[in-house]
Amino acid sequence: MSLRGSLADLPLPDLLQIVSSNRKTGRMRVTTAEGEGLFVFRDGKIIYGATNAHREGFGSALVLRGLITPEQLEEALELKARAVEDRRLGFILMQMGAVTEEQLGDVLRGQLHEVTKEMFRWRQGVVEFEEVQIAPQGEVAVDAHEFLMREGESASGVMLAVVNLSQSEPLTPNEELLAALDWRVGERPHGESEPPPKKAESLGDIIREFRSPLWAGESALSILRAGAEVVGRGVLLLRAADGFRGIGQFGVWSNDQADRVRSLRIALHGDSLLGKVAKSRRPFRGAPDPRPHNLMFFRFLECDPPHEVVVLPVVVGDEVQLLFYGDNLPAGDPIGDTSRFESFLAEVGQAMESAG
Repeated sequence: MSLRGSLADLPLPDLLQIVSSNRKTGRMRVTTAEGEGLFVFRDGKIIYGATNAHREGFGSALVLRGLITPEQLEEALELKARAVEDRRLGFILMQMGAVTEEQLGDVLRGQLHEVTKEMFRWRQGVVEFEEVQIAPQGEVAVDAHEFLMREGESASGVMLAVVNLSQSEPLTPNEELLAALDWRVGERPHGESEPPPKKAESLGDIIREFRSPLWAGESALSILRAGAEVVGRGVLLLRAADGFRGIGQFGVWSNDQADRVRSLRIALHGDSLLGKVAKSRRPFRGAPDPRPHNLMFFRFLECDPPHEVVVLPVVVGDEVQLLFYGDNLPAGDPIGDTSRFESFLAEVGQAMESAG
């Protein structure tokens, strides 16, 4: 099955429902003015999803959640590089006994949640689905229905049957609708024999072809370590579809509560200190004013507004991709010189731009 058509005619949630319900294996590519996106399916479940925005690597997500150590990630990457057959990083970590399949699934769900939130906003563009064989490499799979339910999106019922146009049979109502919407459906010319099956592709090849910019997980860890030399508490946020989301912290929560930072969300250009820094791309140092969105942020951090904070951006091209927040609570000592740290963040931004 192959499909090509317009998002304006058939929204992305409907297409995910179609592929998932029919247990298809292949890749779905979305091209819009806002960006490009990719979903890869096996038997109707999602094994990979990304947009062409900078994204957090799977390994770094595991480290920042405290599920594995940086040393375990390094060992797994070395094993992956030395392996004769291509294997996914998560599968290698499972073989090492570093993580469970359930933990890998939770991290993948979190990453796919951000991807689907971004792509579900796209209303205009072109969607292509190609049914291809994908060689198994020990990937973790997630049910697409989870994201349809979580986002409050549901397929419209336009087409839930496998599309298989044939010149020798009358069109079904769903197939007639697709034709009316000017969707192109892959088919063989009448009388042509079945083409030979394509060689199975690897998920790694599909990901490399898509070229979704990836920033190294070591960067996040290095930022947090460097920040800890300047301030007593720090929070690192990554640009996402709906603004910025927390990905790492130190000094705010204990290790057994560290994952709470993942539920932190800051509006992209909202009326908050962090939102202003994201919009202006200029660092801030001083006392935060008591506007409501700032107070909500400090309530999330379970503290009163400090007398002095720093908010530092990591600029990639013309956009802020990472935000670092720091303060010296609970002691409240003045924050020292941050110039070397700011220079380091500028180098991180340059490295991310080169990688993209």
